[in-house]
Amino acid sequence: MLEQYLHHDGPVVTSESGNWYFGRIDEHNGLIYGKFGKTYSDEPTRYDEEEGDFVELDEETTDADYSMFILDFERRIIIFSSTYRVRNSNFITNIQDGYKNIIGEASELRLRLLENDADLQHVLEEYPIYEIDAELRPTNPGPDPAFEELDESMQEMMVERLGITAEQFNGDGINVHEDFIQQVTSMSMSEYGESWRVKYGDDEVLKVVSSESEPATTQIDEEIDGLGALRNYSQELLQNAIAYLD
Repeated sequence: MLEQYLHHDGPVVTSESGNWYFGRIDEHNGLIYGKFGKTYSDEPTRYDEEEGDFVELDEETTDADYSMFILDFERRIIIFSSTYRVRNSNFITNIQDGYKNIIGEASELRLRLLENDADLQHVLEEYPIYEIDAELRPTNPGPDPAFEELDESMQEMMVERLGITAEQFNGDGINVHEDFIQQVTSMSMSEYGESWRVKYGDDEVLKVVSSESEPATTQIDEEIDGLGALRNYSQELLQNAIAYLD
């Protein structure tokens, strides 16, 4: 029934905001590669030199955006890309609703997002770190001794919150043992940390862990322009997903 659904011609979900379709579906070495996305209406805009302004054209155009996915039937895993208009929530909602529309009520397709619950301290100790985003706030009324230097800087700037981004995607990544970085990561894990987000792993396929309850995310730095290119990363992506299942 799922294969019948994946190969359905025409929209699987229709709505005023756009229709959802499956695009090309390929099978290779026991995995299914496909596209799932939506159409939407857009009002094109151009710059009119005579008016010296941006103007909307009269006619609407129909555009589309889609996610690419890898489906492993045996392990019951689907890995999908996130785009501007096709993100976690609407990918899941519409692929589930589409299954109900096409296959009927006799069976149900239900997806559950995996989460990366890795401990930040463990990640910092065991993996190369390529990007750190942290939002901190000054300690009040007095600084914790471990954060004294950074806290003093924030007090002098008279800021309520301070956003810090550090990134190094070459070589071994960020030196997390440097004093300032250690203060940032320690403070972000404390009660004075508003939020943090870290990219780690190897320099081609990166994992993401954050203070928020967000889905397990892997970042591929190379632009993936089709299902053939996606195949090159399928085993690494699947191994990452399997690790979250353990």
